[in-house]
Amino acid sequence: MPAVNIISIARRERELVMQRLFSQSSQLLILLYSLLCSHPVTAEIGPATPSSELEQITVTASRLPVISQRTGSAVSIISKEDIQQLSPLTVSELFRRVPGLSVSQVGPAGSLTQIRIRGAEANQILVMIDGIEANDVSQGSEFNFAHLMPNQIERIEIVRGPQSAI
Repeated sequence: MPAVNIISIARRERELVMQRLFSQSSQLLILLYSLLCSHPVTAEIGPATPSSELEQITVTASRLPVISQRTGSAVSIISKEDIQQLSPLTVSELFRRVPGLSVSQVGPAGSLTQIRIRGAEANQILVMIDGIEANDVSQGSEFNFAHLMPNQIERIEIVRGPQSAI
């Protein structure tokens, strides 16, 4: 019997040694695999390509895209860059810089502000703010510009002539 016990003990020790070796080698493989997978990948950043400037297209009245220089009517555009450069307190200050545009304000700051062009009333001028028609039909197609904040506006388009009625 003692010989059987010695053989079974030796077998058991060999199994334990094999388990330790297997667990250590598997742990080592897992560690190496995780190190390889976690290695940061760096990509070379190529030279920056200069972005090409696209022509501005203004969609007004005819509902077809037309470059503002090719429209049949006069269009004045006040861009975000113009607004930032001038840094006005009110929109009426922006309108005062547009050639041929007359600004009238009834009362102190914040009161009714209207624009006119060469005798035409405010309801005969199309004003688009950020691409949305600002003329209010409920007020006789006029718009009160007194409460607009210039820093919240991206673009103002003022259309003169017959195109403003369409």
